[in-house]
Amino acid sequence: MVTPAGEEWLVDRILDSKVMRNRLEFLVQWSNSDENNCEPFDNVCDTAALEEFFKDYPGKPGYNRWKDFMDNTTDRDDEDFTAEDGGGDTEAD
Repeated sequence: MVTPAGEEWLVDRILDSKVMRNRLEFLVQWSNSDENNCEPFDNVCDTAALEEFFKDYPGKPGYNRWKDFMDNTTDRDDEDFTAEDGGGDTEAD
């Protein structure tokens, strides 16, 4: 991921996924930082770490959205994401 300031951050691994306020987010462990933070789908959708995460946890929220993305058939925005698009439990605010 490249920040607006032009810094490149490398995803080490995805730790979890959730839906908050109808937005799909992933808890990311960065390879160049000790801090973990949540990132929207669009920031991590094409990473190998996300593929590994869903290989281990296919029932977590976002699996169907990621699969659609990998098949190049998705055209939904994060704001249009609903719990029906992912598997597993979702968290409410």
